[in-house]
This record gives sequence, structure tokens and C-alpha cells, in this order.
Amino acid sequence: MSSTIVWVASITMAAIAMVLTAAAEHRALHLAIAAIVTVVMIALCARDFRAAVERGDGEAVQAAVVARYMGIMWAWSAICLALTYVLILVWSSWGGAFILSSLASGLYIFLARILEREGGERWLGPASMLNCAAFVLSTIVLGAIPVLVGYAGLASAPGDWAAINLMNTTMGGVAFVSGLSLASLPIRRAT
Repeated sequence: MSSTIVWVASITMAAIAMVLTAAAEHRALHLAIAAIVTVVMIALCARDFRAAVERGDGEAVQAAVVARYMGIMWAWSAICLALTYVLILVWSSWGGAFILSSLASGLYIFLARILEREGGERWLGPASMLNCAAFVLSTIVLGAIPVLVGYAGLASAPGDWAAINLMNTTMGGVAFVSGLSLASLPIRRAT
């Protein structure tokens, strides 16, 4: 319970810092805060993932750790987008990025919950879990393509800079965490 309180408090404080820097239009500081939050989440994910490997947890539980952090990263992005564009900045296309972030967060947290439940194997079976994970990843990638193309076309839009900071750091963090779990596969099977 205390770790949940720490998470909620940390994300809330970081989101407030993001909104304040957006209000002051401190673009570099805004990007720095987004990057720091992402790096901290990556480090926490790596720590929890390594602990799961060292405890000898099954692959489903290890994958749940990664999926949970991906969900948290996307939730962080959605919260910051909503606060920034409802309260401070104006950008007509922010809703698409918010929907993408919210959908990604929900899908990854749902996947983590499935994988955690009895190791995931009973609920779906190992082959189905891989299919489910591939579906979630494909959905996110396919959903991200139009958003990124939209960013490229709207690079000169006056209020888009905060969304670009958030989405780029979030996508980078998710990619890094994905790589972390994929890079460890041969290590886990060899030991």
C-alpha cells in the first residue's frame, strides 16, 4: 500500500512540474523533466525486472513487470497531456495523443494483470500470451504511426511542443523497456 502512495504522489508532483513548466513555456526544462521521469521509470523497471529474474519468477511474471511499467509510462503521458492541454496550452490535435496514451496504458496494465494472475499460463497459455503481447505491441505501433506523422506535419503548430516532449520521451522509455526484456531472454534461458 505504501508503494502505491509513493507512486501516486511522485507522478502527481512530476505532473504538476510538467504543467508549471508548460505554463511558463520553459521548453527545455519541460523536456528535461519528462526525460528524468522516463529515466527513473526505466531504472525502476530494470530493478524490478532483475529482482523477478533473481527470484526465479516465471517468464509470465517477468513480462508482467515490463508490461506494468509500460502502462505506467503511458498513463503518465496521458495525465500530463490532459492537464497541459485542458488547463494551459492550446493545440487542436492533443486529443489523439491523449487517446493513444490512455489506450496504450489500459492495454499494458490489462496485459500485466493477466500475466500476473497465476503466472498467466492458466488464463491464456504460453502461446496465447505471446499472441496477446504481439497484438498489444502491434496496436500501439500502428496507433503511434498516425500520431507521429501528424506531429511531423504539425511541427509548426504553436502548442504542440509539450505533447512532442511527452510522447517522444514516453515512446523512448517504452522502447528501452521493451529492449530490456527482449535482451534478457537468452540470459534467462541459459541460466
